Amino acid sequence: MPTLNWIGKEAVVNHHQQVPFHLLKDGRALVVEYKGKDRYDNTDSEEKRAIGAVWASRSGGLCLFEMPTDVDFQG
Repeated sequence: MPTLNWIGKEAVVNHHQQVPFHLLKDGRALVVEYKGKDRYDNTDSEEKRAIGAVWASRSGGLCLFEMPTDVDFQG
């Protein structure tokens, strides 16, 4: 089977391991997807916010979804 290799592949494949996170200690799950100001209002981001809102609302308070933009991390 062919293998794809490119310069920087390791960083792309493993980028999730470098994302800082803190576990919620109250049993809830938090999903945060940061969007730059230039992409916050596009169709893809609007759809993701809608899906995140449905996911959170149907979780009975166990799931939270936030999509901060620019440097607004107050949500």
